[in-house]
Amino acid sequence: MFLFAAALFGVLAFQVEAQGYKYETPTPPGIASPDTIETRFGTLKFFGGFPDQASTDKLYDNLDFQRAVQAYLLPCRSSARPATETTF
Repeated sequence: MFLFAAALFGVLAFQVEAQGYKYETPTPPGIASPDTIETRFGTLKFFGGFPDQASTDKLYDNLDFQRAVQAYLLPCRSSARPATETTF
């Protein structure tokens, strides 16, 4: 019974996907994403709104750097707290 229901659902989902949307609004030209963006960590290149592999690597490297800085800075407040309590 379960396999029949899963197969029926798969067929229905495929038919809905193949038909497409009844109303489709084209993307206005002013909203389109640029082909390149200059950032502090290099030039990011996009194709069809998606970054290429080199840009993706730069973005992940930047995220790793930001997380490393946060991992360093977050304990600084808690380690400085005992010093401020004893001096006042």
